[in-house]
Amino acid sequence: MPFTKAQSSEDVKTPTADEWRTFLKFTLNEDDPNDPMPGKISPQSKKTSARLRHRRVIELTQLQLATGLRISEAIGIRWRDVVADENGVVWITVSSTLSKTKIARTVPILVPEVATNLQHRRGLDEEPVIPQPTSQKFWDRSGAGKAVREYYAGLAKTKGFDFLEKNRSHVWRKTLTTATKALLPPHVQAAYFGHSIETSNRSYTASINVRPVISASQNLLNDTE
Repeated sequence: MPFTKAQSSEDVKTPTADEWRTFLKFTLNEDDPNDPMPGKISPQSKKTSARLRHRRVIELTQLQLATGLRISEAIGIRWRDVVADENGVVWITVSSTLSKTKIARTVPILVPEVATNLQHRRGLDEEPVIPQPTSQKFWDRSGAGKAVREYYAGLAKTKGFDFLEKNRSHVWRKTLTTATKALLPPHVQAAYFGHSIETSNRSYTASINVRPVISASQNLLNDTE
């Protein structure tokens, strides 16, 4: 049966902060990228190309969990857009051409383990951070989206992550926004997540200090929100 689009917002529940933490820890510590995609048992699922697809979708998922990037942004950034500052915080620049709102922003990776994993596999400046599973070419939105749907459905079926069954990767933006809402003013949230709130017509988040998001995310990571 072919995969369909996610259900309407009325039918889909946004994962809680606890569910976000549990899923993040699973992708970092338990999901072996050398295994077949969860829920896949056919001979084809054991091929090298299929395992590489599993590895790539884990990398994509971790990046979205740790940043709230849209899938189109995550698969469009290049290594030249990823920079570590003097404090070891890794920042990602989403260009105005890549951003859905056409407003560029530079945001920190909120989970140190994800930032470390990303830096360990750093490629050439012009290469995509999340390329196709079997090449260094850009991963098209359709292919990446299908891989995420299969990954989520497989985990819902085999690992008990029921909240993934109907959700798609954009849902982590909602979870992070909800979890940090009480700790951040609206214009900072808008600057970080690239929302279309009419708070400023500046072109770069350099004019808005988004560092408070780092502190707010520590509450989320440490279960103190």
